[in-house]
Amino acid sequence: MDLFQLYADAGRTGLMVALAGQPVDKLKVLCREYCLDCTGSYRKYQHSRELAEFMAHRVRCMSEKGSVFR
Repeated sequence: MDLFQLYADAGRTGLMVALAGQPVDKLKVLCREYCLDCTGSYRKYQHSRELAEFMAHRVRCMSEKGSVFR
């Protein structure tokens, strides 16, 4: 699952829906894989919905980073 492509295609809501249906352990693996949070604060989340919201926020921030230069 490419989080950034999914965000570009379906937006924040589409990304949230896709992630919220996944188990928490799989979402944590995706956080590590995509380096969404280098501090590891994603480990504190125990529910898929909360972690999906966090991940959608981070994907949006990382996608828009540098957009001022475009």
